[in-house]
Amino acid sequence: MVEPENLLEAVESDSVEYEEVEEGVVNETFIVGDYILQVPRYEESFRRSLYLMDTLKRGGAPVPSVEYEGEGPLHAVFERLKGECLSQLKGEDRYQKAIEESGRTLAKLHSVNFTRYGKPDPEQNFKGSHSKWRDFVEEWLEDSLDTVENNHFSEIMEKAAENIDFNNIPEEPKSTVLHLDYTPDNLILQNEEVKAIDFDDSRLGDFRFDLAYATLGLADGDRDRAEAFLRGYSQESDRNYEKFKDLPLSYRAMAVIQSAKAGDWNYRNEKRDSFEEWIEGLQNLISNGFEI
Repeated sequence: MVEPENLLEAVESDSVEYEEVEEGVVNETFIVGDYILQVPRYEESFRRSLYLMDTLKRGGAPVPSVEYEGEGPLHAVFERLKGECLSQLKGEDRYQKAIEESGRTLAKLHSVNFTRYGKPDPEQNFKGSHSKWRDFVEEWLEDSLDTVENNHFSEIMEKAAENIDFNNIPEEPKSTVLHLDYTPDNLILQNEEVKAIDFDDSRLGDFRFDLAYATLGLADGDRDRAEAFLRGYSQESDRNYEKFKDLPLSYRAMAVIQSAKAGDWNYRNEKRDSFEEWIEGLQNLISNGFEI
C-alpha cells in the first residue's frame, strides 16, 4: 500500500491502480485504494476547504480526515468514505431516514465555532474576510446579482432579493461553517451516519442561511422531506425549526438566491441538458411565499 505522502507520485507514474473520477471543474480527483487524492485547479478555495475540514474534524464533526497535504503541486489525500451517496438512495424507503440523519450531521457541523464571517482568508490565518455578518451578506447579494447569466435565474434572484430585510440580518451572530452545497451528491451514508464532503463553496456566518439552503436542496420541493430534515437538525441541536417557514424570511429568500446561483453555475458550465424543473421549482417557491 502506497503511503499518503507518496500517492501523487504513484498516480503520475502509473505505479499504482487508481480510478479517475469524472473530470471536475474545481479539482482533479482520483480514487486510490482507501484514499481519495485531489489536485486543485483553484488553490485558494482548496486551501480554505482543507482548513475547514481539518477544523471541523478536530471539533468532532462527521467529515473525512485529511490524511496528507502536499505542495509542488498543491494536493491533498483524504480518507475514502466507503458508503453510499445519498443521491443513489432516492426512491428507496430508507431515503427519508437518511434525510433526517443529514439534518443531525448539519447540526454537528454548525456546532463548531469560527471567528468573523465570509471567506476564510489563507493570508490572514484563515480568519473570515468580514468583521460584520451583515456587511458580508450585502457584498454576497451584490456579487450574486452581478454575475448571473441566465435570464430566468436572474429574474428569480431579483424577486427573492426584494424579500431580504437587512434590518433583520444581525451584525454579529454566532459564526459557524456554512457548507452552501449541502445536497445529496455531497453526503455519504456510512454505517448509518451521514458524512459531509466538498467544502469548496463554504463560508463562515449565520447558520440559518445554510440551514435554509440545505433544506431546499434536500427537500427538493417535498414538505415531508423538509420536515424530516429539520426534525433531525432540531434533535441534534438546541434550535427548534419544525417547518421551513419557521426560518426568517430573509434567510429563506437568500436560500432561493443561492439555489439560483447554483443553477446558473450549472448552466454556464453545461452540466445539465434542461433547467426547466429547477427554474419552475424556485418560481413556485416564491409564489408560495417562500414556503415548501
